[in-house]
Amino acid sequence: MYTSDEQIKPKQNDISKLNSLSSKEMREVDKQLADSINGIVEKSDTTSSPSEKDDLKQTLIRVGRELLVEQGLAQLSLRKVAKLAGVSHTAPYRHFCDKSELLVSIALGDFKLLLENLKKAKKANDGNPKEQLKAAGAEYIRMFINYPEATELIFGGTLRGATAFEDIELCSRRCLEVLECIIKEGQKRKIFDNSKSATDLAVAAWSIVHGLAMLRSGDQLTNIYSTEDEITSIGDLIAGVLLKGMSLN
Repeated sequence: MYTSDEQIKPKQNDISKLNSLSSKEMREVDKQLADSINGIVEKSDTTSSPSEKDDLKQTLIRVGRELLVEQGLAQLSLRKVAKLAGVSHTAPYRHFCDKSELLVSIALGDFKLLLENLKKAKKANDGNPKEQLKAAGAEYIRMFINYPEATELIFGGTLRGATAFEDIELCSRRCLEVLECIIKEGQKRKIFDNSKSATDLAVAAWSIVHGLAMLRSGDQLTNIYSTEDEITSIGDLIAGVLLKGMSLN
């Protein structure tokens, strides 16, 4: 469309005005522009109900997990997740401030599943602390086999210092508390050695099982123990050795 010199002139004047601003004045202009953009985003966000926003967040987490499994961490980005989810490239930023926060959400979902499975293992073997610990160890190993990407995020140092990493730390503490509860009950029943704190024994138990799980997930033991039953069997053997060292009798 034809544009006259008179129409262009105001724009040129505006540019000249901007060029004449001091650094402090330019920062104020930038702030006003950012506030305006944020206002537009917030206004558009209010058109979605809370349930729709939550659905979008869960969709982004699901797509992010699929992308992580299929293409690896290096290929995952918020822009690519948004594209595969069929939303605008700015939509993920309503729920995640950066890629690391999305990764925390992915890992946290699987970590919470482990926590629930530890509780179920404890409940299923109620009154038998030794079997409770063995079942908890089996669930831990199973997590490493079934969710290697999540365990790498959680324990591989990738998310250290990431936004919302404290949620991972909190879930980790809750898992440890399940083990502590089992051991305290065993000490109360005079099954486990009570000369050491329940926390110390829980950390020792976790560390031993974690070592086996890491070796298996890192493929160092795949040729020896290729199936879940085989790795669970060696896990039972290790648990037996651990329990013997913890037991009073």
